[in-house]
Amino acid sequence: MYYKQKSKGKNRRLFFILLLFLCLLILTILFVRKKDKRILFVSMGVDSVYVVNFDFTRKGILIIDIPKNTQVDVSYNLGQWELGSVWQLGEQEKIGGGRLLVSTVRKNFFIPVYLWMAPRDKIFVDGGPFFKFNYFVFLRNTNIDLFLRTKLAFVSTLGRMKVDRVRLTNSGMLKEVTLKTGQSGFLIDADLPVSLLSYLREPLFEEREVFVSVINESGNSIVVSKMSKVFDTMGARLISVENQNSSNIDCLVYSKDENIANVFASVFGCKKDKFAPFPLEINEVVIKIGKKFLVRW
Repeated sequence: MYYKQKSKGKNRRLFFILLLFLCLLILTILFVRKKDKRILFVSMGVDSVYVVNFDFTRKGILIIDIPKNTQVDVSYNLGQWELGSVWQLGEQEKIGGGRLLVSTVRKNFFIPVYLWMAPRDKIFVDGGPFFKFNYFVFLRNTNIDLFLRTKLAFVSTLGRMKVDRVRLTNSGMLKEVTLKTGQSGFLIDADLPVSLLSYLREPLFEEREVFVSVINESGNSIVVSKMSKVFDTMGARLISVENQNSSNIDCLVYSKDENIANVFASVFGCKKDKFAPFPLEINEVVIKIGKKFLVRW
């Protein structure tokens, strides 16, 4: 009897220790990670690709619903495909499904997104608390770290976030057509609705005006014009383009402000270089792109 009571006491202590650890973990995620003003990612469901924006400042969640049968120009020079085929195409080409999907969404819709989640049967808002927690936390194929996913799980379940869903089929951006396959689908016929731009603006750039210069060593001017549309969505302004001889580099980001450099490096998959070979203003960023960047764009 004595040993049984002793064993029960140990189990209780272990339970309370684990509970305390979990509480501390949650507090760390929700409060220490307060610097995360927003989390923007791409996910895929049965019929749609979703661009999801968690805005912790506005306490809102925006879900942009893009039909999977939207024809897009796929990154890595892979040609025209329906958006719903891009994940599988990325796996087949050994690029990575999520990597190709997020790059293609950025290229075609000019949304500054770089985080992605593996395909699921339905979007998290369509399920209960357990489904939401499972949707974010117990997911392997993603480039979102566990701390951020845990934060998303608790915020979406307990955070009383207002959810807005926007279907691009109702926005005037997409035009319904008959695709080359003979099936009904959509083509991109306009830019993102102005009403969405304030939600997709980089929060850091709301505090200051950010100017961008591009050193183009890719040998292609069209890619810069498309990048400039991503800058516009971010809330930054392109002020100069310097075309130079082609080089085999990917891309480099120069900025005095580490936070600004981190944003551009993440969105465009660039390396950061603290030692710029030219003078920079505090609110200025310079991006140098080469042939390798053009290949994956």
